[in-house]
Parts: sequence; C-alpha cells; structure tokens
Amino acid sequence: MTGLFAGTDRRTLIERHAPVLAAEPVFRYQLFMEAAVGLAWADLGRHVEAAAVVQGAPVRGGHDPQARSVGWWMAAEAAWLAGRADDARLAAAAVTEIGVGDYPSAMHARLAAAHAERERGGGPPPGPEPVPPLPAWRAVSSEWRGLVAAAEERHGEAVTGFDAAADAWQGVDVRSEVRCRWAAADEARLACGSPRSDSHRGGADRSNDGGGPGVPADVIDRLRRAVELAEARQMLPLAARARRSLRAAGVASRVSSAAGRVGLTAREEEVLHLVGAGLTSADIALALGLEPSTVDSFVRSATAKLGVSTRLAAAARLAGAES
Repeated sequence: MTGLFAGTDRRTLIERHAPVLAAEPVFRYQLFMEAAVGLAWADLGRHVEAAAVVQGAPVRGGHDPQARSVGWWMAAEAAWLAGRADDARLAAAAVTEIGVGDYPSAMHARLAAAHAERERGGGPPPGPEPVPPLPAWRAVSSEWRGLVAAAEERHGEAVTGFDAAADAWQGVDVRSEVRCRWAAADEARLACGSPRSDSHRGGADRSNDGGGPGVPADVIDRLRRAVELAEARQMLPLAARARRSLRAAGVASRVSSAAGRVGLTAREEEVLHLVGAGLTSADIALALGLEPSTVDSFVRSATAKLGVSTRLAAAARLAGAES
C-alpha cells in the first residue's frame, strides 16, 4: 500500500505483488496487497484486470471491519475510474454501513464516490464531513469541502478546497494529489462558464489551440499540467479526464512531431499510446469517452497509415518513431 501512495511505478508494483497473491495461501494483510494491485491496474486503465482483483474483495475481508473497508475502497475507486458512478456510490454506502468512517480506506471510498458524482453533475456527497484521525490526512477535510462546493456550483470555493487538498496530499498520497490537481483545474474551467464535459462520451476535438471564450490562459495551463502530472504518475483514466476538460475548454489536442511525420491525427496517436500500454478497445473507449467501434476505427486508420497489420505493431512503430 505504501508503494501505491508513494507513486511507485504501477507495472513494477503489479509485477512485485501479483505473483505473491497467486502463490501464497490467505494471509493477514492480503487485502491490502490486493488493493495495491487492483488500484494499480485501475490507474493504468486496465479495468478488466482491476475488476478481477476487486471481485469479492469485501467478502474476503470476513468479519474484520478494516479489511472489509479496504475491499469496498478498492471497489469504489476502481468503479469511479472505470466510469461506473453508480457502483462507486454503492461501494461507498456499503463501507459507511460498516461503521468505520474514520478509517482512511472508508474516507477514500467516500471521496471516490463523491468525485464520480461531481463528474456527472450530481448532488452533494451524502453524510457528514469525514474527520481525519491523523494530521497527515488533513487533506480529506479540504477535499470534501471542495466536493460539496462543486456540487452546489460554487466553483471558486471548490477550486480553493481542491487546491488546499492537493497541497496537503503532496508527499502523503500521490494518487489523491493528482485527483485534486485535476479537480481544481476543472472547477477553475467551470468557474469561467465553460460547459461541463461529459465524462462518458467525448466530443470532437476543437480547432483552436487556446482557450474557448472566457477561459483564460492560466486555467488552460492548469489543465495541461494536470494532464502531464497524471501521465507522469501513470494514472491514465485521470489523464484522459483532464484532456476532456481541455477539449471542453475549446483546446485542440496536439499531435507530436513524430506522429505528424507519418500523418497520424492527435486522436490516433492518443489511442495508439493506450494500445501500447496494454489497453483493450473497451478500456480505451472508457478512458477517452468514445464508443469501442470508434476506437477500432482509429486503430484501423493508424495501422494503415503506418503500413503494419496489427494494433500492437502500430503502437510499436509509433514508439520507435518517438524514441
């Protein structure tokens, strides 16, 4: 778990712990290791693999309330990152029923469900504000207040809450810091009157390279930094959300010089990078807010332009052109 919070390379974390889970009999801290592996898969956008780890996790916690809360936290976060807001809400409700609201895992489950509601324009998060048990977790209060303000469309106050939370999470929990950096940038965009982006269906790329009407350059810079941070931390679903926020602000996706030389569009390049990361068309569709058939169309176009016959070969060709 420490590696997950510290931002350990996701594939390294999976390679280190997955064999232990497969080989060892049930051990005391198994669910903590499962959470690290399951959420690492979710961060990479590998939702099928994440779901395989998550399935049945709360039941495996038995009568131990802490272990069960870890299972529901894993379920809530994986559901949110996969775009399943209702499942995230149900997982958060389940962890609340355990009665361990001051456990970090319980607080994280509630935060994940609240972020899922924020994305789809839902109401304020249910229940009282979580009370952090330790000073290191003081970011929870700021993040919760940001979520409440966002639900009430007090976007400026939401930015303040998310910014404070991101700063407090820094050095404590990388995943939560990235989440709050993007949420703050997105609320700053909404504060300018930019339309809410659809977290499940992405729109077409816009033609201009600056912000849309009323979206200042510093907000665009915030969103671009959120994309870069999420990519650097291997949190691909959050990077995709930040890109959607940019498109909603009227900023076109940029194509790299390497992709441009072989005639790829920015969207084709984006899809091939996710193919190279091991994502299926269904995973990529969730990450980018597209239909799977649209993803397949981008892949076919890219493979034809690159003169190869398979999606993996196309991803490898692009990676070689960029190196």
